[in-house]
Amino acid sequence: MDLKKKLELKKIYLYRRFYSFFERPSGYEPYDFGIYEEALSGMNGSGKYNFIGMEHVREKRDDRINVILRHDIDRMEDVGMLETFLEYELERRMFSSSYIRVDGEKYSPADILEIVRKYAGKGHEFGLHSSCYTHDDCMGRFEWEAGEFLRVFGFRPGSFTQHGMGSRFIERRQEFNGRLDEAKKRTGISMTDCCMSDVLYHFKVTDANYDYKRKARFLGSYFRSFPYVPYSRGKCYLVLTHPGYWKKQRNAGR
Repeated sequence: MDLKKKLELKKIYLYRRFYSFFERPSGYEPYDFGIYEEALSGMNGSGKYNFIGMEHVREKRDDRINVILRHDIDRMEDVGMLETFLEYELERRMFSSSYIRVDGEKYSPADILEIVRKYAGKGHEFGLHSSCYTHDDCMGRFEWEAGEFLRVFGFRPGSFTQHGMGSRFIERRQEFNGRLDEAKKRTGISMTDCCMSDVLYHFKVTDANYDYKRKARFLGSYFRSFPYVPYSRGKCYLVLTHPGYWKKQRNAGR
């Protein structure tokens, strides 16, 4: 890795640590979908923001604030709320990337097939949400998952993310992450954010923060204020949601 790349990664790391220090709970699960609406409506039509999918993150613009909208589909509850997110974004020409498990543990890929068919041709991206590192042969399992994705949905995933399990299987996860180049070469998948060298966004806004005292997930203050804080043009920001943590209520369907 050359010096310029190392310095850029160091800047991204420090940037995240600085902003994460100020992250405070501003709402607990289940979240009102109106909060998501308000965050996106504050960005829509302003001309300052460039919405890009994970697979096109290298196409970020220097004259815009670049935003990736990502949905991780971990459970059946996420499948049930996903279309609410996709439809709201599509109406405003904001395209997102959704990551789907094919391991069959919390839902069947067939449960989400019609949603993928409906939205894949309209600008939304769909990729693989992998849990391969929970298996002894993580590389063989990853190849199987990529093949299963192709079999079910009819196209190869262009990118993948990892299904997080906290500290469980951490050694296997690190082992797999050390072989990412091999994994991408074997499957033809070109983009992931599973290790620092592949991450091209500077800051992550997420709905998956955890309050260990209350034993509950919370939205941080930066999620609510996303359109109003002084983010920088030329940088890239990830907005990560899990649709099942949300409920369609106050402003939904507006």
